[in-house]
Amino acid sequence: MLHSQTLPTIEDDTEDAPWMVMSDWQYHAVTVFYHSLVFHLQDRSPQPYIASMLPILFRPNPEREVRQLSPDVLVSPVPIVHRSSYDLEREGIPPSFVLEVVSPSSHDRDLRQKPPYYEVMGVQEYALFDPFLVLVPALRGYRREERAGGFVEWETDEQGRLWSEVIGAWLVVRGEELRLQTIDGILVPSPREEHERRQEAEARTEQEARRRLELEKEVARLRAEVERRR
Repeated sequence: MLHSQTLPTIEDDTEDAPWMVMSDWQYHAVTVFYHSLVFHLQDRSPQPYIASMLPILFRPNPEREVRQLSPDVLVSPVPIVHRSSYDLEREGIPPSFVLEVVSPSSHDRDLRQKPPYYEVMGVQEYALFDPFLVLVPALRGYRREERAGGFVEWETDEQGRLWSEVIGAWLVVRGEELRLQTIDGILVPSPREEHERRQEAEARTEQEARRRLELEKEVARLRAEVERRR
């Protein structure tokens, strides 16, 4: 369990901070996970709010100044409206799930400095993924356990997966990507896979339409042949 009473010193996530610059690996991992998450949760009622790299504004305690952290992905049971930031005091409820995609420049920050702050906010699940596959394991995290009074290590199963109660799916590592897997073991499609699936469906529909047209032409030809022989 983490000890949130003693918070480590941490700088705010700002646009000009060096750890906010993303490599291709990080950007790809974030966008694939984000769009798969939107696809997976689009039919949930009520539909949760999902954001990427949105600043969370919060006070570690009422006497301290407002701080700012920007997780790569967050999920929260709040109304779906456009936001320029997630003001914890105004929203009245913390994000349920946050994800940080770890980079060499953010390694210590994401693994050691941020967890106590997300714990103090009231986040239920905090996942960390390393697309560079330097961390062992590449997927890890913390989850809130009320009996323990805060964050405990989020244990993976024998396949290295994390089950997310918030999302209702497994978090699984597939190469340099963090993917979602349903309880039945089916991978939630990535944007590329969903695009390919739609293209294949459109191609099948077009092929079936051509076959119907050819069949209709053949039926018309046979009818005309029967009429001619009469």
